Amino acid sequence: NCQTERQMSFYADNLGVSSKYLASVVSSVTGKPSSKWIEEFAISCAQSFLKETRLSVNQISDKMAFRSSSDFCKYFRKGTGMSPNEYRKTL
Repeated sequence: NCQTERQMSFYADNLGVSSKYLASVVSSVTGKPSSKWIEEFAISCAQSFLKETRLSVNQISDKMAFRSSSDFCKYFRKGTGMSPNEYRKTL
């Protein structure tokens, strides 16, 4: 679900636990905040779309349920240090 769901509450609700509890368990077991795991999986999904499809950045943004392609680009840049188009050029 990392393609469209980036909120801890979604995963906690599906597991039948509170967000706080899930975040605590994930952090204590992995040493990394749950938000970082979600971000890494979402970025990985975006990278796969950029690498394996001819979808435009706007289409990928829609597919991943971002409000706008601008939001997607900011999220991707924060996670990778480059824009989606820059990433695609490195492939």
